[in-house]
Amino acid sequence: MSRQFSGLIFIVLTFCYISVHAGEKDFWNTKPYTEWNEKEVETLLKRSPWSKSVVIGTSTMGGREAASVGARGGGGFPRGGAIGTEDQEAGGGGGGRRGGGEAAPPMRPVEVLVTWYAQPVRQAMARSIALRNTESRKEEIDRLLNYPEMPYFNILVIGWRGETRGDGGEGVRKLKEETFLERKNKQKINLADIILPKGRGQPLVLLFPKEVDGKPSVTLEDKEVTLRTRVGQSKIRVKFKLADMLIRGEPAL
Repeated sequence: MSRQFSGLIFIVLTFCYISVHAGEKDFWNTKPYTEWNEKEVETLLKRSPWSKSVVIGTSTMGGREAASVGARGGGGFPRGGAIGTEDQEAGGGGGGRRGGGEAAPPMRPVEVLVTWYAQPVRQAMARSIALRNTESRKEEIDRLLNYPEMPYFNILVIGWRGETRGDGGEGVRKLKEETFLERKNKQKINLADIILPKGRGQPLVLLFPKEVDGKPSVTLEDKEVTLRTRVGQSKIRVKFKLADMLIRGEPAL
């Protein structure tokens, strides 16, 4: 995935980031993407087997961001897919008091979108462009629909907050060390590379190899894989159920 293309991804996903409406269940299996309506596009891009919504709490303390992960407890930040307390893990920051009895600043809920960048997601993005533009942006749509086969699974983290220096900064080093896919047997699939956001609000792209030692790194027999990474100072984990990531019986990874 090119860095320029990640900007296009951010623009399209932003349209579907604010609100979600429930569409027909598994509509991606019952009709072609060219017939998906706007609500269905939003659903696939935010609350589907390929896209999960995570709510974290952030505050600023001494110029550094502190964050804690939590499930929705009200306040308009919906949980997405299987995300919940069993799929999330606090990893630093949070409420309580700091040293000396000083109360920590109140936490501000922030929603983070984690998307497995598979063909259904690209089709939904293309459909979103077609629905929202009276003049077809054919070049952008073609780039999405004709995305070349790559040796990596791409996972996008929209709303990621962290260091964006590409010169081996401490934040990037910790991100690489603590990011991996975990199969159900606890076997790790290590991160191959990352594409850092070019600017605030753009996605972090995580790249994982499709093959390890000449064998598929992920198969349907795994049933599910868990992404483990961090947002700011928080560790998070997001489960993807592979059995649900099918289009007419075929894996869409």
